[in-house]
Amino acid sequence: MSRNRNQADTHETSLRLKEEIEKGNYYEALQLYKTSFARLRIQGKKIDAYKLLTEGTISLATKSEKNAATELALLLIESLEEDFQKKDDAKIFVYDLNEVKQYEKISLEESCNMLLEIANSYQTSINQIIFLKRAVKFLGNNTNPKANGLRLKLAQSYETMGEYGLAARFYSTTGKVEDYASLLERWAVKGYKNEQELFFCRAILHLLSIKREEDAAKIWDLIARNFSNTSKLGQFTLLLITMVRNRPIPPTQESSQSFTMFKDTFNFYIQRDSEIVEIISKIGENYFGMSPSSSGGLIGSLMQMLA
Repeated sequence: MSRNRNQADTHETSLRLKEEIEKGNYYEALQLYKTSFARLRIQGKKIDAYKLLTEGTISLATKSEKNAATELALLLIESLEEDFQKKDDAKIFVYDLNEVKQYEKISLEESCNMLLEIANSYQTSINQIIFLKRAVKFLGNNTNPKANGLRLKLAQSYETMGEYGLAARFYSTTGKVEDYASLLERWAVKGYKNEQELFFCRAILHLLSIKREEDAAKIWDLIARNFSNTSKLGQFTLLLITMVRNRPIPPTQESSQSFTMFKDTFNFYIQRDSEIVEIISKIGENYFGMSPSSSGGLIGSLMQMLA
């Protein structure tokens, strides 16, 4: 009986808040959503609380009340962060998305579903990107398909906004290699013709550097037609993919020496681009037992992009 009464109360609250939005009382609705959400959480009704906040965010977003919608969306993510346990791993806080605090539990799947619903309710805008960046940061390295869906949404939004570099970074983490290859081809034609191969090589080598060698090989197959037969940087990239896929595990002294000699052979062409130089250093660390590079450069910039 008590459970049914609680559900009826939540439903009544939801209807009342929707009425405020339909009347155009957006500020009042925003404040009421926040207080109702807090009350439900205190009562331990976390799932009802999150559903109510998701509903409010979507309702405000569809009325183009972007700031109010984003305020609720960020409150939702902050609360999810509180409800998922934190661990200190090598001084980087990550969320254990399988262990949650007591009372009602909300699963990762439910969390991702709500976040995707919110993302789809926005028009592409700065507000949507603010929300998506925070959602992607919360999800960390989780490879749940819905989590990848949020990363893809962020990549697509960045591309729509003309931020091709940021779009590429997030496309690279989605596993959607066909979409990523298409983005690279659209991006490359915006550069100088004699530099177009750099767009492709940076992307493929970056995938190798973050240990996504299968994606790197697939991207190569999709965009190889963009390289001339005489492209030394293209030859280097293809051969390096082959070396990585056939490397000994763990790395040996011989494989380290072979990598160094191979890199030195193509050094003149590698030195065209400082980002490629650094990415190759990272590949050497990850696969061939080379000493870590002390420079911050691209990898540091990438971490800032994802923050």
